[in-house]
Amino acid sequence: MANVVTSMQDAGRKSRNFAVYWIPHIEYSPSSMPKITFILNGREKSVDAEPDQTILEVAQANDIPMENACGGNGFCMTCKCHIRKGAENLSPLNEREEAMGVGGDERLGCQATLKGDVTVEPEAA
Repeated sequence: MANVVTSMQDAGRKSRNFAVYWIPHIEYSPSSMPKITFILNGREKSVDAEPDQTILEVAQANDIPMENACGGNGFCMTCKCHIRKGAENLSPLNEREEAMGVGGDERLGCQATLKGDVTVEPEAA
């Protein structure tokens, strides 16, 4: 049976014959969760999101209209957004976005994942 380490005390007892790595579970509090602000028809709506969610996933979870004809696979560009603030808080452009010619302030909502706060304006809104 594998030795499982569940606490720092446990790590001290079980570390005699092998390396022990302690990685604490990280809980995100509402204040540390990314916030995404959607601009829809000139109005702003801000919602909390989980880290690494896509813009499209957050929109869908919060009843924010965002087209996604390809089902979020990065092939149709219907979820294209303009990033108004916080572009540095998104994942880097990926191959699908680059192949679709996305760049500048544009991102595909189904491909861009959140690392922090952003403000986006869906193109089809």
